[in-house]
Amino acid sequence: MQFKLTTDYALRTMILLATRGGVVPAGVIAKEGGIAQNYVPKIMKVLKDNDFVGAVEGIKGGFYLKADPTHVTVYDIVSCFESTMNVNRCLEDDEFCSRNMTETCLARKLYEQLQADTDSRLKSIMLADLIEK
Repeated sequence: MQFKLTTDYALRTMILLATRGGVVPAGVIAKEGGIAQNYVPKIMKVLKDNDFVGAVEGIKGGFYLKADPTHVTVYDIVSCFESTMNVNRCLEDDEFCSRNMTETCLARKLYEQLQADTDSRLKSIMLADLIEK
């Protein structure tokens, strides 16, 4: 699984907001996060829509962390930006299998375990854990 660039930027943004505290201007988010300026509004809209961040309008405006870092997991953030979190197509809701072997496929069994391990790990890492290290 490879996260999209936008997902990487979102994770960097959340870490930055949690580390800095207070209101952080969009330009600072772009510069300090190593994020292209044109990505910031897109990222912030999704994070705001999911109640992770808030916004302050005006000349001293910017964004601030609204969510408690001890209650936000990496999975929470990543799943807002990735269209799927599954490691293989056969794990999607429709269980598509080109071989029609969903129930007996040994590769699928491996993918299910990888998926469980990945989900568990991403859900076990809190935003607070990332800023404490």
